[in-house]
Amino acid sequence: MEVAVPPARRVLGPLARPAWLPAWLPACAIGLSSLTVLAEPRDVLHPVIGLMEGALIASLAVAGALLVEDDTQRGNALLLWVVGALLAVEHLHLVPHSPFPMLGWVAGPAAAVVVAVVLVRFPGPTLSPRGRRWAGAALVVLVATRLTVSVPPQRLRLGWWPALPLPGAAAEAGLRFGNAYLLVLACWFVGLMAWRITRSRGLSRHELAPVVAASLGATLAIAAHVVSVFSGQTQVGLGVLVAEQVGLLAVPAGFVFAASRMRAARSAVGDLLLEVRSSSSPTQIEAALATTLSDPGLALHLWAAEEELFRTAGGQAQQPAPGPGRMVVPVDAEDGSPLAIIVTDASVARHGQLVQASVAAVRLALQNAAATEMLRRSRTRLAEAELAERKRLERDLHDGVQQRLLALGMSIDRVVHSAPDEQTRDLAKAAAEHVQGAIADVRDLARGVLPAVLTQSGLAAAVQSAAERLPVAITSSVPGRRWPLAVEATAYFVICEGLNNVVKHAGSLRAEVLVDSDEHVLTVTVRDAGRGGANVHGGSGLLGLRDRVAAMGGTISVDSVEGAGTCLVARLPYE
Repeated sequence: MEVAVPPARRVLGPLARPAWLPAWLPACAIGLSSLTVLAEPRDVLHPVIGLMEGALIASLAVAGALLVEDDTQRGNALLLWVVGALLAVEHLHLVPHSPFPMLGWVAGPAAAVVVAVVLVRFPGPTLSPRGRRWAGAALVVLVATRLTVSVPPQRLRLGWWPALPLPGAAAEAGLRFGNAYLLVLACWFVGLMAWRITRSRGLSRHELAPVVAASLGATLAIAAHVVSVFSGQTQVGLGVLVAEQVGLLAVPAGFVFAASRMRAARSAVGDLLLEVRSSSSPTQIEAALATTLSDPGLALHLWAAEEELFRTAGGQAQQPAPGPGRMVVPVDAEDGSPLAIIVTDASVARHGQLVQASVAAVRLALQNAAATEMLRRSRTRLAEAELAERKRLERDLHDGVQQRLLALGMSIDRVVHSAPDEQTRDLAKAAAEHVQGAIADVRDLARGVLPAVLTQSGLAAAVQSAAERLPVAITSSVPGRRWPLAVEATAYFVICEGLNNVVKHAGSLRAEVLVDSDEHVLTVTVRDAGRGGANVHGGSGLLGLRDRVAAMGGTISVDSVEGAGTCLVARLPYE
């Protein structure tokens, strides 16, 4: 099935796509403003002012092109383009060809009202009741009066449009009243913008601040122009006109700066993804999310499925209760099950794409953290099961094989003492020696499985017992408290392997063992002052330690510099 292609699209090809539209706007605006500036009489418009007005129109087009990238700002972008077009039409009010004089005469005030509407409602899509009242008052005075009332020197500007002419005294009074009312509107506008910036929060304040600053600068510049006219000057000076144009240029510059802040806010999600890794704690995720959404008061509540309640990032059980001006953003897994709830400022609701991307980042981080925690608990259960099996094997060796060997040894001793001949006694003595060797092997095997002193007295006593059997001077600092047996067993094997390496490879007569812990991590350090230069990546003993420590969800590192000794550090998490 063939799809009919419009003629314009066939001619323009990809340039006719809406995505390319903003790229054409600055060029069209510059061309339009240039034509209107050329049409302006030379004795009325100074070339510098003409160039600045052309730059203003082009800047408004550029600002609109940047704002249109945000779905929520397309209305404001369109209005900025309308303002640029009205300013271009305004230059036609002195061209004596109807209907251009009338259009140019009304376009200037209309452009002022439209840009003020954008300023008053940005970054929202609609006007507040306060903004609607101001826009209505400005529209009536600045636009409607120009269509209904005409002073004699300006009558030709309206051409054929019927307007009520005012006599000289009334025209002078009306002009002064209009300028005074314009100053009142300017003060009202300043107060309205100040009220908006004080009420805004978070991302909205970041976006609104440059626009408010630019609007205040433009208002002051226009007020200076009005004051100079109101004071009775026959002609406004070039300096005042240049200052006015600079103030007006600040408006599109403010929108450009605000658009760049919007883009920076969207790109902040990438930083959020980097910060909320699977190893991040809930408090770290909450802090990163608060930075991304520019909300210091943001709260993250995690769903505890086993308890069927919400907990704060700090772990306290608390039901989310958003107050005034706050909103709740749910974070659900792909299957729809709840993961968390974000309580943040209601102003972020307008930033739908940013909120969705932030929710996706938090979902990914929480799911990764849950998977990591599940893996850690699984490894811990395996380590505990292995430890229980070792204890069972040790008990079986002690109560079963060792006891049988001891009984066999006593029976052979009786044979030695009661044998009728020398040859039998020699054979019995040889058998007794083999039995004693077997008993020693069983004891060594049982000791390698798990020492009884560790299970009965703890890690400090087990380390002291192990140190006494080695031919090096060992200084140990081990707290006398107890930890989970699986953690103690892993720490004990790390210490034993580290001390055995000191005896076999370090060439040192001294070693140091340090054990320290905080609320959730046990840190084991084995240090010597030997020859160093050990292979930190090889060796079956070290590889076995890495696997054993990893099974507990911990980490192990070895620092061995040639001539500076070796330092082995293991960190074991526990609950």
